[in-house]
Amino acid sequence: MWFPTMQVNENMKLRDGFIVVVLFWIVLSLCGALPLILSENVFMSYTDAFFESVSGLTTTGATIFSDLTNVPESILFYRQYLQWLGGLGIIVLAIAILPTLGIGGMQLYKAEVAGPLKINLLLELLRPQKHYGSFIFF
Repeated sequence: MWFPTMQVNENMKLRDGFIVVVLFWIVLSLCGALPLILSENVFMSYTDAFFESVSGLTTTGATIFSDLTNVPESILFYRQYLQWLGGLGIIVLAIAILPTLGIGGMQLYKAEVAGPLKINLLLELLRPQKHYGSFIFF
């Protein structure tokens, strides 16, 4: 979605920001379900894997597993990783979009953004992606 429009200098509107966030979470949830389906140790349907992925990325903590002690450690680590990414997504949402709605988060936004408070949603949504690599490796 970003590559075809990277030459456009137009500011992103609030509606566009919401569409980007929703589509990103849907696509990430669909892709996040694949390792759970392809795992040889855990047999689950695609809907169960999708539910587990959405649960992790939205940080709700709900699960389809009745007993987590029997789940392989690799799947437990993957679930934890999805929840960690979901937590980062919530922080990005709080910094980039909530202040523009006037429902809070402006203090966090002012602490993170230097200079004038002209809000460019595209830049604010893309800025944290530069740092995901360092979060993943540490």
